[in-house]
Amino acid sequence: MTRRGRRVLGGFVAALLAGFALLFPTGALLRQSAALKAASHQLNAIRAENLSLAAQVKALNTNSYIAYLAHKDYGLVAPGQEAYVILPTPRP
Repeated sequence: MTRRGRRVLGGFVAALLAGFALLFPTGALLRQSAALKAASHQLNAIRAENLSLAAQVKALNTNSYIAYLAHKDYGLVAPGQEAYVILPTPRP
C-alpha cells in the first residue's frame, strides 16, 4: 500500500472514530432532552394543581363556604333557623 493510501485509510479510520465518539453522547443528550421536557410538563401540571388546591383552601377558610357545605352535605342550619325536608309526591 502506498503512503497516500495509508494516509487516506488513516483519515477514514480517524473520521469513523470521531463519528462514533460524537454519536454516543448525542444519543444520551437527546434522551436527556426528552426526559427534561417530560419533567417540565409534569412540573407545570403540578403547579397548576397546586394553585387550584390553594384556591380551595382559601375558600374552605371562609365562614360562608363552611355554612354552605354544612347545609348541603349534612342538612345543618344556623341557630334559630328551622330545616324542612320536602318529599316528592307519591306515585299512584
